This record gives sequence, structure tokens and C-alpha cells, in this order.
Amino acid sequence: MRVISILFALLVPFTVFAAQETYVVVPASSQVTFEVSAQVHHVHGVSQALSGTITGDPGDITTAHLEIKLDPKTFNTNNDSRNQVMREKSLEVDKYPSIEFVSSGVQSEQKALISGQPAKATIQGTLKLHGMEKQVSIPVTINWQDTGVMTADGDLALVLDDWGIFRPKVVFFRLSNDIKIHCRIGARRETQ
Repeated sequence: MRVISILFALLVPFTVFAAQETYVVVPASSQVTFEVSAQVHHVHGVSQALSGTITGDPGDITTAHLEIKLDPKTFNTNNDSRNQVMREKSLEVDKYPSIEFVSSGVQSEQKALISGQPAKATIQGTLKLHGMEKQVSIPVTINWQDTGVMTADGDLALVLDDWGIFRPKVVFFRLSNDIKIHCRIGARRETQ
């Protein structure tokens, strides 16, 4: 009986996270922002119209799988005319109504998430944007709480011409080809 008690005491800590958990993206806690130079000023845009899920074992974040979707019609630059050009000519939202990311792997030196302690990881996957699919790697910082709340912050740089995205001209200056993107994904554990 003593051997069984010892085995139980040893195994319980490793089985706490053994089950896969699903986290659902919370739009109010999520956003994608971008910044691109227009020579004489920087253009900033934001959207919170994110949806999706994150599944995996918090005891081994390399098992995580993400499926995230963004509605590009909701990007806002605080300029109605610029928003219209961005949506109609650059992103062509009627032709390409969503931007999607599906992960294919997660790399991290720290396997287990610890409540309240940030973890660094790199998420690899397929970004579907403007009718194209490309492999990307996104370095992220994950903050997880054992109460069932998680955030992941990551940055990505893209070259607009690589995605066939129209770069408008303002007076004599064309929008820069390089765009910086910051993603914050907030998610809550799905309740059964």
C-alpha cells in the first residue's frame, strides 16, 4: 500500500496538465495592430475582430495548435478615406474576406506554462492573406493564469509586395513596402 501511495504522489503532479484544453479567443481582449510608413507620417491601424481557438496541454506548450481568423473589413486607421482604399484596393476584402493563421508547431525552451510567469515561444504556421498562403514564424510571449485566462503577444514583419497588396500613393509618396504587425490574442478556457 505504501508503494501505491508513493507512486500516486509522484504521478499526480505530471497528470494535472495531461488533458488537452481548449481556449476560445475573446475579441475584447484581442487585437491586431499594424504600422506602415507613408514617408511623411506613419499609418496605424487596429482591429479586434478576431476569432478562433487554441488547443493544447499547458504542461507542454509545444503541443499547442492555434486557429485564428481576422475580419479585415474591421481594420480602422481613423481616416475614412484611407480605410476605404485599404479595404477596397489594398486588402480587397470582398474578394478575400478573412485573414487566417493555422499553426503547425510551437518551439519553446520552457515546456510547461506556470501561472503568472511569462513564457517565450516561437509559433510556426501558415498565414493566409490576400489569396496567398505562406509559412511564417512568430515569436510570442505567453501569459497564462491557472484561472483559465491566457494572452499571447507577438510581432511579425511583412513585405506588402510579397503578398500582392496594392500600396497607395499619397501625393508623391508611395506607402512603404514594409509593414510591422503586432498581435495580442486573449483567450479563455472553454467550459465543458
